[in-house]
Amino acid sequence: MAPAELHQAHHTMIEYGRKYSMKLTPDKEVCQLIIDCDKLNEENEALI
Repeated sequence: MAPAELHQAHHTMIEYGRKYSMKLTPDKEVCQLIIDCDKLNEENEALI
């Protein structure tokens, strides 16, 4: 797999995992935490 493909696959997995987690835990605080973590990850990746 090319690095770009790997990167995309990783994001797809995160996306799927996040949606699944939100279904399992409708708790607003948990959902917000997941969203916040995603934002941080995106900011970190932008720096790389």
